[in-house]
Amino acid sequence: SFEEMYVRYTGWFIAFFTKNSSSYDKSLEGTNENEVIQQLLKSGLSEISVIQRAFIGGNNYYEFSAIEGGKKIKVVGIESDMHEHSFDAVLPYYEYIGIGWDPLDI
Repeated sequence: SFEEMYVRYTGWFIAFFTKNSSSYDKSLEGTNENEVIQQLLKSGLSEISVIQRAFIGGNNYYEFSAIEGGKKIKVVGIESDMHEHSFDAVLPYYEYIGIGWDPLDI
């Protein structure tokens, strides 16, 4: 739907703008990555690897690929709120960021 695409676009714009800003501190990116991966391993996922990440508004946002029950999936979110998606889900990382910033309720 238009709203779903708008949310994904908003998430992409926020991530792109933030990571390409002259004030972006790349050293903050992924600072809790090992903890998040350990959390995902404990939940039964395996073969976890980072697809993308960004430090936005005080949080590290992640997109991982992983194996769950023999199937490849994507996992997106922040340390305290990770969500699993099928591997062919359309831009779940940007959707997660866009929903968090709620562009339709500004």
